[in-house]
Amino acid sequence: MTQRFTLKVDEMRQNEPTAAGYEPEAGPRDDDIYYPSYGNVRHICFGWPDGRKLFLNYAYLISGEYIAEEDKVTLLFTTHGATLTGINLSAVFNKIMGQQVRLLQCVDSRYNAIEPDRPIVNSIDVSLNS
Repeated sequence: MTQRFTLKVDEMRQNEPTAAGYEPEAGPRDDDIYYPSYGNVRHICFGWPDGRKLFLNYAYLISGEYIAEEDKVTLLFTTHGATLTGINLSAVFNKIMGQQVRLLQCVDSRYNAIEPDRPIVNSIDVSLNS
């Protein structure tokens, strides 16, 4: 039992079930790129500079491979294959493995020098499996 239990009961008796300053947990915002926690039903969304987006369900992700020499991540879904190239993609690969990545946004390579230590995806190629 929490210390706030008796306080909550008193607030409910006064027809004020929420305390002042209490804010319920909000869901993911549009600009969040990672899920706030691990979960069961998740999607990964790929975004291109022209505004096009595609999402695929993590449940259909069969395998992934990170090639350090090329800084490339290859993802194999049951219906699609996706190849990501960029810089520092090892961290992105590890977060995909934990189903934490919500949005992978493609960025022009001219911005790589601005934040050289941050993972940046420069190219996303998605194709249908045959």
